Amino acid sequence: MRQKNWHPANVINASFGFGGPNLSDPPYGPVLDVIGRVNRQGAIVVASSGNEGSLADRRLPGSASGVISVGASNIKKQSASFSNFGRTVDVLAPGEEILGLHHGQLVSLNGTSFSSPLVTGIASLMVGEHPMLSWKQVEYLLKETATPMTCDSYCPKTLAKKALKLCRDYCCEADRVICAKGVVNARKAVALAANGFPELALIDVDDYYLALSDDNDLKAQLVIKNWGRKAALVRKKEIDRHLHMKPDSLKIPPASKNGVPGLGKVTVFYDEKPDTGVVSSLILEASNSDAPQVFHDRIESIVEIVPDNHTARDRKILMELELQ
Repeated sequence: MRQKNWHPANVINASFGFGGPNLSDPPYGPVLDVIGRVNRQGAIVVASSGNEGSLADRRLPGSASGVISVGASNIKKQSASFSNFGRTVDVLAPGEEILGLHHGQLVSLNGTSFSSPLVTGIASLMVGEHPMLSWKQVEYLLKETATPMTCDSYCPKTLAKKALKLCRDYCCEADRVICAKGVVNARKAVALAANGFPELALIDVDDYYLALSDDNDLKAQLVIKNWGRKAALVRKKEIDRHLHMKPDSLKIPPASKNGVPGLGKVTVFYDEKPDTGVVSSLILEASNSDAPQVFHDRIESIVEIVPDNHTARDRKILMELELQ
């Protein structure tokens, strides 16, 4: 018999991760669904980006929408040589030469598993200042107050040769870093959190994983939320020419003064029936509706097209069992 959790966590740390060739491999679907469920209950998930010194963007749970992903920095405020990098990484926090005790002896330890709990603690302090903050608002405030990094700091020469080239090609435009926003600044983040909700559009979705099958005519309804204090103009970024949403853009009202997000609904559909399963990405971008030319926020939902009814039904049953 399951016991009731009488003291559910407001902020959850996940100092672990796993990867795979693509997001159709189990247990990716269930993991994304669990993250969505946790966020809908008002909790915040913070995760480590990983320690392979490589791309973090297919490593769960850190790379998933709905999660604040944390890389490791060193005493020089550079990326640690082992820290994974990528556009799904939000901020960095100290993770190199962290002092700890092992069998009563003082030891020096490394890992993004130390960086993530530090940001989890900062997020907890932020929620303490403003209990109604959502994960999306906390993520924005952490990134907005982070200390920026140069490309040489984010992609340091201590990375392996291939990783260094990948990091610079993927994460740098000239000397501007387009991946993580920088090294977290606890004092600034907590102070800004005390001011309340950000005055701009910030979007989220109810489902980070959508399964389209014959059972649902390759269609699904998706709820889009706006956690910001400005009305949002939302559009789909063109990734897959067969993946569409109706309407193709919409305006979503701002969050209320007591923190209830503005809501909008779209229908997501695939316009052809493939012979085999397909995994695609639905990327939504948002601007303030009064400044529609500048799209400053985005959210991703993984879409799996499963033409075989039984396969889709069996997978849905499996996911429901995982969530129980």
